[in-house]
Amino acid sequence: MNIQREMTALFGGACYAYSIAYIFSDEKVRNVKNLTSLVVTGWVAGYIEDDGYVAKPVQYANMILGTDAVRDVEKVKITSLNDLPEKGLYAVEYDYGTSKHFVVCQKGKIVFDSWPESNCVKYGKPTSYRRYK
Repeated sequence: MNIQREMTALFGGACYAYSIAYIFSDEKVRNVKNLTSLVVTGWVAGYIEDDGYVAKPVQYANMILGTDAVRDVEKVKITSLNDLPEKGLYAVEYDYGTSKHFVVCQKGKIVFDSWPESNCVKYGKPTSYRRYK
């Protein structure tokens, strides 16, 4: 067992997990320790896979909220951050070649990026966002 290699895989692919944690957590506790604690808790609960992929985003969001308020998640195509709804925070997927990366955005701007200066955001484009219902 190589714990450090496994954690590199988990955290290296956890941009969507961090984005969900940011969106659904209380803004007073949005710091690296609390967001990472949510990612690890979601991983231990089985909502996040070993490579950071969020296999159960609805359950993960509800775990963070402590309720069953979220019923579904929908992928909505966009071509610009200006395509986002007027209000709210959204997990936005950027594509650059074969790479993908999630950040948290409001209409027209990025408000949180777990890997600032990623090539996906620098050179890619927003292609979709996740609408939680």
